[in-house]
Amino acid sequence: LIFWPEIAATGARPHAALGLGLSLFAVVVACVGGFFTLVLTRRGLPLIPVLAWSMGYGAAFLLLLSLATGQGLRFDSGWPYVGSLVYLAVFGSVIAFTLYFKLAERQGPS
Repeated sequence: LIFWPEIAATGARPHAALGLGLSLFAVVVACVGGFFTLVLTRRGLPLIPVLAWSMGYGAAFLLLLSLATGQGLRFDSGWPYVGSLVYLAVFGSVIAFTLYFKLAERQGPS
């Protein structure tokens, strides 16, 4: 494993194991979400609304989680923060996921 030294050193960092576990859980949730997106689009639902609802549910869940854990909402109105947020939302999420799932629809489970 490439990351084995970091994984082995988690004893020195008490929250590292939690971070690794949450990361693995996020990968599983993303895979399940991708599977259901493809299932729904193969049943005839249009891709864009399915992705919009999925992203909306994800955003709502993260909002509730941040409020429930006491983290609250932090927002910096500076242009570097807002610009990077808009860039990631538009290109890193909406466009990237749309292109990915369009390709997955065409390619199939091969």
